[in-house]
Amino acid sequence: MRAKLAALMLFAAPVAVGELRFAPPEGFAPDPELAQGDTAALAITAEGDPDRRLLALYRAQPPSSATLALSEVEAPLALDATSKATLAAAVATHFKRSLELPFELERTSFVPGVEPRVEVWGTLSVEGKPREIGVAFFAGARKHVVAVASLPAVDADALRPLIQTSWASLTPREAPEPLARMRTAISIAVWGLAGAVLLAVRLLRRRETSR
Repeated sequence: MRAKLAALMLFAAPVAVGELRFAPPEGFAPDPELAQGDTAALAITAEGDPDRRLLALYRAQPPSSATLALSEVEAPLALDATSKATLAAAVATHFKRSLELPFELERTSFVPGVEPRVEVWGTLSVEGKPREIGVAFFAGARKHVVAVASLPAVDADALRPLIQTSWASLTPREAPEPLARMRTAISIAVWGLAGAVLLAVRLLRRRETSR
């Protein structure tokens, strides 16, 4: 299993993106050859061992060996600026336990917004080759998404902005809350109008009967 996970830090393959909207980084494309069951282990979790599944795997165009994986974790995750230390520790522990690779933390950041996320960036070595690893945790009320980018060190400065732009594009496919509220208001108005019409019809019938 460790050998397969290490290989996935160099190559990637696609599965369905599920309930998400997501724009892959420029120059990245699905590779249909490698997405197998063990790849779900790329979903890094903050605590426990919740159910998780791989959503998508992308690989940069050759000769680059950069990859990006998206996974879904069946557990809620609330995020704020204080979450950075806990998630950075979770990333380091994951790579040490799953791949026996020491993860050297470089920086963490909290990115607020409609889909807030915490980014953890660091370095490690895969088969003697230095790589920069970026992990993004996205908040979720019932389940959440984790993205793992593996970049060759020589390309990291050029690829990192593309990865972060791609992460910023990730949104759920369901309607945003303001639109959902609007639909609820419209529904209430329609049913209210229908009730008023029905009441008026009943009143007219009573008048006709009393004559």
